Amino acid sequence: MKIADFISKKRLLDIRFCIVLFFLIRIYGIWFPPIDVAHSWRQVTGNMVARNFLETDANIFYPQVDMAGEKTGITGTEFPVLNYLIYLFALVFGWNDWYGRLIVLIVSSIGSFFFYKLIKKFFSENHAFFSTILLIVSNWFIYSRKIMPDTFSVSLTIIGLWWAIMYLEKSKIRYLIGSCLLILFGVLSKIPAVIVLIPLGFVFLDKNYPIKNKIILTASLVPCIAIIYWWYFIWVPYLVSSFGYWHYYMGTGFKHGISELISFKLDVFEKFYFDALKYTGFLAFLLSFMYLFIKKEARNNQRILKLLFLAGLFCFSVFMIKSGRNFGVHSYYVIPFVPFMALIAGWGLSEIKNRKIAFLLLILIGMEGLANQQHDFSLKTSRLSMLNYENVLDKHTDKKDLIVINGSENPTDLYFTHRKGWSMSNMEIQNSETIDSIQKLGCKWIILNLHYPDKPKINYPIVYKDEVMELYSLDSACL
Repeated sequence: MKIADFISKKRLLDIRFCIVLFFLIRIYGIWFPPIDVAHSWRQVTGNMVARNFLETDANIFYPQVDMAGEKTGITGTEFPVLNYLIYLFALVFGWNDWYGRLIVLIVSSIGSFFFYKLIKKFFSENHAFFSTILLIVSNWFIYSRKIMPDTFSVSLTIIGLWWAIMYLEKSKIRYLIGSCLLILFGVLSKIPAVIVLIPLGFVFLDKNYPIKNKIILTASLVPCIAIIYWWYFIWVPYLVSSFGYWHYYMGTGFKHGISELISFKLDVFEKFYFDALKYTGFLAFLLSFMYLFIKKEARNNQRILKLLFLAGLFCFSVFMIKSGRNFGVHSYYVIPFVPFMALIAGWGLSEIKNRKIAFLLLILIGMEGLANQQHDFSLKTSRLSMLNYENVLDKHTDKKDLIVINGSENPTDLYFTHRKGWSMSNMEIQNSETIDSIQKLGCKWIILNLHYPDKPKINYPIVYKDEVMELYSLDSACL
């Protein structure tokens, strides 16, 4: 059988088959604890919130983390939709660290299917197929199996966008309610997801949709916008000021943000040429972008594609500036813009007349994308010792005892102790004044992970020691 004949088989080109295939590939290791090679800190903070819903207070308006020292840990975060779903899973099945991975993977897979449906509806089936595969093998591939709200929020918003268009077209109330709820929870989960709603503006300009439906949809979305504004700009600052712990990053000013982006310009550029679609994917995007603007427009959808991308780029630039240096530091900040890049690159591949060449290029991009992300299927072995923290501490300490551990700014160590307290560097722990100050706040124990370099000298009684950790008591009454 020729390659072209195999490629043309209906089952292989069925996007549902491809989405399920990539879903099954990413299922491997879904049960791993969140000690990935990258971004364990972001995942464990999300799990902290979910676990505190289960064990402390299930009020969704008061998310709690564990690294706030003697404070309650109640703080402002993204609206904890994902965290609450993890909590609901735990209510039914008992606590496990990996539920969030599965939830995000399921929602992101569904989101990629609706991404396909949107492109197919307004452009072409070939364009939709290429763009969806490019999206899946982008950094969407690894972040759709992490306990993080990035692909989760974008996926909810994409599905909400589809249902909003279905309401404009079919006037069914279920589409109206569904779209508003999905858009609300998608953008509440992470504000930058709002940029995937840009196509809605172009749909509103289409005179084929009833003006009445447009007015009703707009009126229905106004309360959603108000709720999002209330959470991020009223409630989050209130939680921070009331409970004294700042956790959520609200961005920086425009002037300062531009200055930071310039200072981190090489890192910012890397987010596009590597982190987003990887090298070959970015090259496909760049060539497609150039071709789109050079080619004489023979079809109206090319003009729409240009305007859609430029509008997305403009809106995303605002988020980039507000993020400042964080955009250059964190590879997942580019995720809301990846669908726009995949849209352009997919169009370019769909314009190639020779289908064999187009599919071979798609396979090449996919292979490189997956090869650059295969590390996500392994754990950071130096952190496996963390899994024993809780067992050791349960034998020597009380669950409610405050602790300090040498995890520096990364709260992963603290998370696996299943305690509240502080995560500090070895240098901070070695400072007697620092230890005295937190001891007065109720800290009772020091835990040292011996894998970290520059072990501090501790002048307190040692209670437990093995090859990976040491436990010291700050309270003689605990001995």
